[in-house]
Amino acid sequence: MRAALPRPACPSGPAWPRRWSGVVRKRLQHRELPSNDCAVGELFAVWGADRRVRSVSDTMETAALAEAKLLLDGVRSSAGRLGATLDPLTDLQAREPSALSGWSRGHLITHLARSADVYRWLLTLARTGSEPGPRADATTLERALHEGAGRSGAELVADLCTSVERLLDEAATMPTERWSTLVTALAGWRHPAWFTLRRCRRELETHHADLDLGYTSADWPADYVTWALDSTLTALAARRFPVARIDAPDLGRTWTLSGGGPTVTGPGHALLAWLSGRAHHPGCTPTFPCRPRRPGPSRRYLAGTDPPATAVGPAQHRPRKEWLRPS
Repeated sequence: MRAALPRPACPSGPAWPRRWSGVVRKRLQHRELPSNDCAVGELFAVWGADRRVRSVSDTMETAALAEAKLLLDGVRSSAGRLGATLDPLTDLQAREPSALSGWSRGHLITHLARSADVYRWLLTLARTGSEPGPRADATTLERALHEGAGRSGAELVADLCTSVERLLDEAATMPTERWSTLVTALAGWRHPAWFTLRRCRRELETHHADLDLGYTSADWPADYVTWALDSTLTALAARRFPVARIDAPDLGRTWTLSGGGPTVTGPGHALLAWLSGRAHHPGCTPTFPCRPRRPGPSRRYLAGTDPPATAVGPAQHRPRKEWLRPS
């Protein structure tokens, strides 16, 4: 039988009450206090520990809220830039090919709108704890993609605007404690609700460049490029990607992937574009190894399959324009 730990020495008599603060006395005066000073001291210690735990919890919640606001600001900023690009979209431009082989700009804008709906569905689930209606499966999303791609430019942009507005509104109402709630992507992998905003921003920035309307990877914000490279290279390192090291001098960052293979150096945005399967960018050395195959319509449509995916848009004749303003 384990021996009992010795009780710590207790301050004697009347010294304890005189040393308590007024706040402590108020907290204790409504409790049934023990008759000896040592027990009262233990009660004070327990209350102090509880106070410290609650203080740490409050600090964590405050940090989580600040992080969520920062992510949401990033999504709004990306949406604003996309809105400025799509604002003058014509019907002819909507039917022209995008930079994704086999997809018109209409396909791409429709994909963004339906992805926004999927992400809003996930955030609502995290906030309420219950499914906000049936979830669209891959077949439904693919059908919606092809049926919606032929709409006019104004219809495409208005649809995207509405979907993104709803997504942003849902994110703005999320209680702090619900951001850590796990949700499940359509492909089956799980992540906390706040990561939905990461996926959303990646979708906005990547497909903004894919629209081939003058916005390129060189226009991607440095904070987005840094995070996306961190995320992408961590995943590729786990898959033994055949590159030893990635250097981005403009970001002041280096990533070590494996013990063998070349070292690839270049601007951060060019490296990210290559790693995401987009076109080769000059300024990176040496010649790239075989880059990953970029997504196209030949792949099965899975909104949310990859750790980052989602929505956003702009438009003529849209109900609200606040989110379209670049920040």
